[in-house]
Amino acid sequence: MLDSCRESAPLDLDRAAAIVRRSLPRDVSDDARTRATRHIRDGIVDVPQSGLLRVTTDMDSEAWSDSSDRSRGRYVHGFIFLRDLAGLMASDLAPQNSSPARFALDLLRAWEGRHPLAASSAAVHPMAYHDETTAQRMLHVLAIVDKISALGDDERTWIRAFLDGTAKLLASQDFHAGLNNHGMFQDVALFSWACLADWRNRRVRLEYLFTANDRLLDYFRQSFTREGVHIENAPNYHVLIARYLKQHTELARAAGLDQLNELEEVLAQAAVYATHAVRPDGSFPLVSDTQATHLATVAREVFADEEFLYAATAGVQGMRPSKRVLVLPDSGYAIYRSAWGDPDATYVYFSAAYNSGYHKHSDENSFWLTSEGVDLLAEAGPNGYTYDDPFTRYAYSQFAHNTLVVDGRSTPRADGHVNHVELLPLYVGPDRFKVLGRNARLSGAVHDRTFEVVEHSGRHPMILVTDEVRASSRHVYDIYWHVGDGLDVHLRGDGFDLTKDGFTRMSLTLTTREDVAITVHRGEGPPEPLGWRFSRFGRKTPCIVVRMRLRGADVIIDSAITLPDEPALYDKTDAVTSCYHNDALATETSWEATSTREPSLTVHVAADGGGRALTATMQVSGFAQYAFKLYRGSSLVAEVGYSARSHVRWAGLEPGRYRVRGYARERYGSPVNAETSESVFIR
Repeated sequence: MLDSCRESAPLDLDRAAAIVRRSLPRDVSDDARTRATRHIRDGIVDVPQSGLLRVTTDMDSEAWSDSSDRSRGRYVHGFIFLRDLAGLMASDLAPQNSSPARFALDLLRAWEGRHPLAASSAAVHPMAYHDETTAQRMLHVLAIVDKISALGDDERTWIRAFLDGTAKLLASQDFHAGLNNHGMFQDVALFSWACLADWRNRRVRLEYLFTANDRLLDYFRQSFTREGVHIENAPNYHVLIARYLKQHTELARAAGLDQLNELEEVLAQAAVYATHAVRPDGSFPLVSDTQATHLATVAREVFADEEFLYAATAGVQGMRPSKRVLVLPDSGYAIYRSAWGDPDATYVYFSAAYNSGYHKHSDENSFWLTSEGVDLLAEAGPNGYTYDDPFTRYAYSQFAHNTLVVDGRSTPRADGHVNHVELLPLYVGPDRFKVLGRNARLSGAVHDRTFEVVEHSGRHPMILVTDEVRASSRHVYDIYWHVGDGLDVHLRGDGFDLTKDGFTRMSLTLTTREDVAITVHRGEGPPEPLGWRFSRFGRKTPCIVVRMRLRGADVIIDSAITLPDEPALYDKTDAVTSCYHNDALATETSWEATSTREPSLTVHVAADGGGRALTATMQVSGFAQYAFKLYRGSSLVAEVGYSARSHVRWAGLEPGRYRVRGYARERYGSPVNAETSESVFIR
């Protein structure tokens, strides 16, 4: 209810309405006019990441009932395609003998006939009255309400009643999504209606305006950490919400509302994280649900901050930031770059964050590394929100990030154990940092990753990674490294090298007391995908993933990552396997790799009594061909090609520690299962 003080508040809704009109969604580009014209002429809509779909004025149009894809349902039932029609209406370039406003009204009437407001339940499409989708529909219809109202009295009465009913629904506390970005969109839409709905009495408009404003204030207060980072885990959502924070601050000031200083302080803090999260090329890394975004085009719309403008335009505009290192322990991020304004700078983004369940990936202790304009270690990126898709589940899982997995099972995307993840700053300086990321969400183990960036006399820093796992019993530990596009991988017994066009770009060398099996994977699955990258929602391409597997309870693995100061041809002397090219055929599921994550065979090795010989036996059934490789320490000393024999014997061996890697397959060209034995000593 609206109290007397608020009812008599001297608010300027007309001034706020002018700002709302400028911010409503409409696309006035030539491409948008082409899409809108085709929609009117052919009834065809181009749904992003989904393709063409018939959306017609027929109440029985397939688009209103299609539930095969959640993202497409949001686009259709949110009437997001209206932004193209709104742009066409604004241009006065509509095709002859057609009215974009009439066409839009007929679409809305057909949709409403299929999904009446009174039946907003299981009786209608699940996305018809989805919380955020309803907000999008309100905003997109508000963008054209004046054009539809101009058609006539009946049309004006209908569209206003349609919007009023939607506003009443959005104002309902039972329908509100809560303090998250869906609830924010609902309140942005409700606030916009209250500013524009001059056909309703002022009391109702003020009641809805204060309802929306109060909820928005609560949301903005709690949706950023104390360090100014938006809690929904993705840099592009950070910028998106900051954009709405700035927009609402301007609207509230225009309307005459108070409590603006608090919002402006949050916005200033948010600009700092956004600035440092930008890669040297002016884009965000595709971490969490981040999608590729042209930051330069929106920089001034989001922050009135010259340092963010500098980062977003890759140094072309704005002011060079004064700091190159940002560590935010409360938020869970540590970011480094070797220089500002240099497209070849080294950039590191380390995450040990769990601030909320929204847009959360199982990416604790993962990191992104870019240098010389190349993503050296990246991540899979997001595939969308269709949770039934195995590739979407994969993109959320630990298998799609540069982190450690226990016993072949990923942690859930979100489980509410926010306090089981933390980032501890060990040292933070102007040109380096050392932090410890802790992930206690694992089953039966705790993973501590000490991550240090160290500048030295060379052009690029060294990165030191120590993975320490603590457990009460033995487990299988897998560490995944997602190689950037366009790079080739060369395995060594103690790590791997990355090359591009024959030149070394990065080397990783590991040290541990445990036996480690290093394998390479690319484009595997489903049912269990591995080695895929998503440049945008729904678009997948194979990528190289290096897996390091070891067994134990309490283990420590040190990895040193070095970057050459100058390009140098790769020296193959230390490589123990052939090069794995990133452009290999997608049908090639793996190299020296298992086709499933759980070990499906066992290699048993025994030293012959008294002699310098050993026998390896593959304990597995269902395969027709077997092969073996014998290692002394990390050096390959012998190998046996595929045959029908599941055992092999080597004699005359030098003293040392040996292990055998066994391979099994059904036939030539079929997926390979592989496993490494425990070590055996020859005295």
